Amino acid sequence: MSAAEPAHIDFRRWPVRETGEQHAAGSRVRGYVISGLLLGFLLIPVVTAVFNDISPARLTLLLVDTAVYAAGFLVGIWEGLGFSRAGRVAVVVLLFALGFGVRFLSDHQVGWLVLGYAIVVTALLLPIWLTPVLGMGAFVCAVLYSIVLNDGLDWVEVLLISSSVLTVGLLCLLINMISQLRAAHETIAGFAVVEERARAARDLHDVLGHSLTTITMKLSLARRVLESGASRDQAANEVAEAEQLSREAMLEVRTIVVGHRATTLAGELVAARAALRVAGIRANFPHAVDDVRMDLREPFAYLLREAVTNVIKHSGATRCDMTLGATWIEIRDNGRGPDEQGAVNSGSGLLGIGDRLRRVGATLTVSRSDDGGFQLRASTA
Repeated sequence: MSAAEPAHIDFRRWPVRETGEQHAAGSRVRGYVISGLLLGFLLIPVVTAVFNDISPARLTLLLVDTAVYAAGFLVGIWEGLGFSRAGRVAVVVLLFALGFGVRFLSDHQVGWLVLGYAIVVTALLLPIWLTPVLGMGAFVCAVLYSIVLNDGLDWVEVLLISSSVLTVGLLCLLINMISQLRAAHETIAGFAVVEERARAARDLHDVLGHSLTTITMKLSLARRVLESGASRDQAANEVAEAEQLSREAMLEVRTIVVGHRATTLAGELVAARAALRVAGIRANFPHAVDDVRMDLREPFAYLLREAVTNVIKHSGATRCDMTLGATWIEIRDNGRGPDEQGAVNSGSGLLGIGDRLRRVGATLTVSRSDDGGFQLRASTA
């Protein structure tokens, strides 16, 4: 199942054995106790047969059949999930045969109640769709058996057959579906964890890539000022601004971890101007973002941050221009741009930005600007 697929119940799936210490030590013990207590219902046809005064030989066969049936039921629910598919089918067929044997040897209608044990094992070991199929098959066979045995349809016997098959079958189906829903819920929870990790990684890249680039530029400028013997105050100011940016980056990292960071287009506009100024790149940016649609402002802010970071680090540009509209943003520089073959280096940053834009119905295109540099355009059109 991929992250894009919705979790669903697969009626053709073969059940598998659960793993884990908790299941082995807790749930398994409870299963032993409950299944052992359920075997008490097998005494009903035996006691009924005794009161009907059947022959000793028939009673002996009934006791053997019932004992084997009980043992097969316990083996099926305790160890059946470890069998091969052929072994599971063999266990189910044997239990249905023994269940019919109990009815025949007890020579009483109440013997049909024990078919529920075979249906329980069917629901546990075989795919879900086989439970109603085999249950209905057992019902039909039991009705035909009743007609032949009684020279006519016995409605009391039909009622006992249907109550045994339908009640136990539906209960087992419900339990099986709940189990698969629980597994689907765990799968969805796993996808949510993966998505949250991807979000955190994407946000960390966006924040740290921009912040560290600006800090590096400021420290580099401070070093050049000190080497040139110019005013130490200017170098101290650049170092102080780098320190402040570092503190802000640490704060943003903390807020990313808890998922409460809000990035604004207006804030990124101011930060981009400052970063470009430090890098000696002229910025031609608009002064307001009021016309931009509200749901597009945050992804446009991330795009602006990533674009300015790339301009400073890779482009060698001397100018960066940005224009805005209600549903679009365009960022251009006059740097090196794409290579001669027109290939565009779409790093993890731009890939993450593309994912953000797709969520709001926008697309990102990367091309060569009129000045030969990069041109990034995002729009909903």
